[in-house]
Amino acid sequence: MLINYNNLIDLYNILLPALVLGADGAVPVSANIIPNLIVNLYKSFRMGKMEEAKKIQYKIIPIIDICELPSFPAEIKDALNVLGKKVGQVRKPILPLTEQNKKKVRQIINNFFNYL
Repeated sequence: MLINYNNLIDLYNILLPALVLGADGAVPVSANIIPNLIVNLYKSFRMGKMEEAKKIQYKIIPIIDICELPSFPAEIKDALNVLGKKVGQVRKPILPLTEQNKKKVRQIINNFFNYL
C-alpha cells in the first residue's frame, strides 16, 4: 500500500534550500510575523523565480533572531504586539520574555521593518 504524504518543514531559515531539495512547503513560525514575505518566497520558488526567492530568503534572516529567543511562543507574541496585532501575553506555564529580550524583539522588529 502506497502512502502519499507532504514533506513540510518549519525551519524558515532554510526554507528555500528545503524547497529546492523537494519539500512541499513549510509551516514556519516566522509566517506569523512576516506572512507576506513567506508566501512570496514560496510563490517565487514555484514560479521559477529563483533570484527573487533568494532575495526574500536573505531578507527574512533577521527574524531568525526573534524566533530563536528562549520562551516560545512569548517572543512571537511580543513581536506581534510590537507590530500592533494585539495577541496578548503568554499564559502559564510559559514564561514571558525578560525585559532584555523584549528590548531585542523591539529592536529587531524596528530595524527589520525600517529596512523593508
